[in-house]
Amino acid sequence: MVARSLLRGLLRGAGWRLDQSAEDVYSEPAVFLVQHHNMSGPIHSLGLLPDSVHVWALSSLFSCGDCFEQYYGYTFTKRYGWPRPLALPAAAAGACVVPRLMRATGAVPVYRGKREILETMEESVRLLHDGESLLICPDKDYSSQKDEIGEIYTGFLHLEKLYWRDTGRHLAFIPLCVDRQKKRITAAEPLFFAGTGRFKEEQRQMEERLMVSFRRLECRRQMQGHPEKLPAGNSPDRR
Repeated sequence: MVARSLLRGLLRGAGWRLDQSAEDVYSEPAVFLVQHHNMSGPIHSLGLLPDSVHVWALSSLFSCGDCFEQYYGYTFTKRYGWPRPLALPAAAAGACVVPRLMRATGAVPVYRGKREILETMEESVRLLHDGESLLICPDKDYSSQKDEIGEIYTGFLHLEKLYWRDTGRHLAFIPLCVDRQKKRITAAEPLFFAGTGRFKEEQRQMEERLMVSFRRLECRRQMQGHPEKLPAGNSPDRR
């Protein structure tokens, strides 16, 4: 993929790299999870992870018309507060480029709606069956710049149910941490469903485990090189 190769070259040229923890988790299909951080998370992750990783992206970004409406009607005018004369050409330019990038990078469109989301899940499971992986930003406040992740969506965890049904294997969920100061991406240990209880209960437990894993990654990032400062009971290596 030319777009991914160009992005990878730019990031590596700027000193970005994958930590060994992230280098060692590609042997099986997985769902990588990263904080959005206003596009910083998915852009850096896509640039450094293999081309076999496909990002979930809003379906409106795959169509020129829908993309323009998204950018002009919300992103540039309401979210960024740009005046409409300035937002208009920016939205038009984005609508010309972004849909092509979505297709070129193999992104998976995420549809809003109970029926349409089935298309997202089916396409995602097909990719997993083919040995590919997914990159999802689960945080609800995607514009947040806070280091610690806030409330997350959990609907994507239904991928486990579909993957288990078709393969008899549990799906790996792997939180990532994008360290913008040290210019590197680290990965947590893969998390798996136990498969011993009701799905809804295990889904709730997995949400809690993911939150703990994200916090441990952030704790490790902040305390790296200063292990003596780790709060008691919060060692990032405790399972």
